[in-house]
Amino acid sequence: MLTHELAAECDRLTRVAHRLCATSPDPALRDRAPWALRTALQELLVRMEVYRPYESVDTAAVVTEEAAAEARHAFVVPEEAGAVDVVRDLLLGRYGNGPDQVELRTRFAQTASALRAKSVEDTAFYRYVPLLSATEVGGNPARPAVSPQEFHAYCARVQRDWPVTGTVVSTHDTKRSADVRAALAVLTECPGRWADTLAEATHGGEAVPDGQLAWAAWQTVFGLGPRTPGGCGRRC
Repeated sequence: MLTHELAAECDRLTRVAHRLCATSPDPALRDRAPWALRTALQELLVRMEVYRPYESVDTAAVVTEEAAAEARHAFVVPEEAGAVDVVRDLLLGRYGNGPDQVELRTRFAQTASALRAKSVEDTAFYRYVPLLSATEVGGNPARPAVSPQEFHAYCARVQRDWPVTGTVVSTHDTKRSADVRAALAVLTECPGRWADTLAEATHGGEAVPDGQLAWAAWQTVFGLGPRTPGGCGRRC
């Protein structure tokens, strides 16, 4: 996504970063090639673990030293890997707070959100279909659930820090409604019964043109199906 669909955004980030380095009185910044700055920006962007940073404190929390250490591995020559530290320091505001610095931080945050939306939510989440309720905006298919203790701790933190806030289970970004996702979550409680239902519905597992599409379709049918007493929550 960064090298194709978001190439223009990366070009702009690179130009701003290079302008900051070229006009800096610090020799450590002036000796940075545009390609190295571009690589550093891309490597840091793909290691963001949040949708986007909104303030400098958020940037410091997500553009971490650990992320920078991983980003340096993209460079063969160790001296060139110093571009990662330069970009990280610029994003953290360690080289001033002028118009170009603000533009770099703002554009970096905007590109980060576009990258997550296009690469994860609109692409990867449509290709990974074991459990559709986990591939939702803000979700993490690698960890689709939390323990009761973690959930209670989260609720306590919300009550403590944001006592008048609300909880949102569906927004303009969610791909499936809350009730459909809740129904699909039931399948994780009865995998054997779900497997039997699919075997019956597909006549023992007849070949389909696209297994991924079929698996997503059957989950959608189940999620949209009418409720029935007993059984596995809903029946397709």
